Amino acid sequence: MNHTGQPELIRGLGLVQASAIVVGTMIGTAIFLVPATMAAATGSLGLVFAAWLLGGLLSLTGALSYAELAAALPQAGGEYVYLRRAYGPLWGFLYGWMQSLIGKPGSIATIATAFALFLGFFFHRLPEDVLRLPLGGFTFRLTGAQVVALATVVGLTVVNYLGVILGGAVQTVFTILKVAVVAGLVIFGFALGGGNWAHYQNFFAAPKGREALSAFFGIALVESLWAYDGWNNLAMVGGEVREPERNLPRALIYGVAAVGLIYLVVNAVYFYVLPIGRA
Repeated sequence: MNHTGQPELIRGLGLVQASAIVVGTMIGTAIFLVPATMAAATGSLGLVFAAWLLGGLLSLTGALSYAELAAALPQAGGEYVYLRRAYGPLWGFLYGWMQSLIGKPGSIATIATAFALFLGFFFHRLPEDVLRLPLGGFTFRLTGAQVVALATVVGLTVVNYLGVILGGAVQTVFTILKVAVVAGLVIFGFALGGGNWAHYQNFFAAPKGREALSAFFGIALVESLWAYDGWNNLAMVGGEVREPERNLPRALIYGVAAVGLIYLVVNAVYFYVLPIGRA
């Protein structure tokens, strides 16, 4: 209960947990996929790193804007709260409806499916059917990967149902593990990757000329912004963060800055191991 006697969410997330939400939701598969696309499109190390820097700065400006909004309106709902306050309840309702029925369920399903698919590289029988049920003119099939995806969604839903403090702790642990894996990739890449600093000799060269600049804005920058996506998710749990006027802005700024640094270091090891033409 708040001071007016109205029920409210438990503010159980501190600065560490809030920052973990920002970092954890931003770092995903993109950092392992898009550098090759960016390198192939631009043909220039300098343009690839420029795309990461500019994408990080653009994301940081967005995070700073959200920091102001989150501090002024520290409520659960994020964009729903901001749209409702700015444009009225209709637009807030439409956004909330879209996110509840389409946006977030689709995103959750995609992430859970990707987790199951990647797990299949270690458990090769996972994509096989565990249930085949003839139903009239078609056969209902359920694979092991689908079971894992469903179990992942249900398990994390239960964790969040059990309380924001437990959910924040789980998010923090997963974020630490994710950053540790990326750090291990960087360390082993530089130590054992057999790379060569000569790969950076033509750092500022743009062999494709104007075409490279077009690829920079049309492909590389777009790819980097996709990799930076996710920082806005913290605003959705604004009603569960302690001292929101203080912790929400700090978590957004620290989180985006930390991810930007991680992305730059990861790209540095990629191009240390492989030259631009083979990345």
